[in-house]
Amino acid sequence: MVELINKSPSINKRHEDPVFLVKTQYLFDAIFLLAQRWNKIFDNSLLKKLDLTTKQWLFLVRIDNGFSIDPSFQEIAVSLSTTHQNVKQIAKLLETKDYLEIYSDFKDKRVKRVKLKQKATSLEIFDKKRDIARLFDELGKKEVNTLFELVMKLELNSAELHDARN
Repeated sequence: MVELINKSPSINKRHEDPVFLVKTQYLFDAIFLLAQRWNKIFDNSLLKKLDLTTKQWLFLVRIDNGFSIDPSFQEIAVSLSTTHQNVKQIAKLLETKDYLEIYSDFKDKRVKRVKLKQKATSLEIFDKKRDIARLFDELGKKEVNTLFELVMKLELNSAELHDARN
């Protein structure tokens, strides 16, 4: 495994605790399994009638929520922690499905930008909040708030590790 950023000695000391290692391995595995299951739930029921996969839906949501102007392929790639080529493939597919338009930047024709079309901005596409909330039905409000705080910490740490390797 690639050497990750060394943290403080107290944090590194936890890495020697076998119980800590077992629990973190379980959490790592469980997060991936949850992602796969949720992906399948969305793909097979919630998004099927829209002819979208979960990745395509997230792509559209990120563009709609994450940018004040039409984003470039590179800006989307950074936002989704993926490659320019992957963004290009997804964007071209969504363009054929009439969800977005790809166009050249007015100042630099080499830069490709993405603009959502009416079909992509429909309420049906983005109003999945209740469906997402159902995934957390087993948790109380306090547990959701705690999980939110913990996931934010994990996301910040993963972004730091990702940026350090790129």
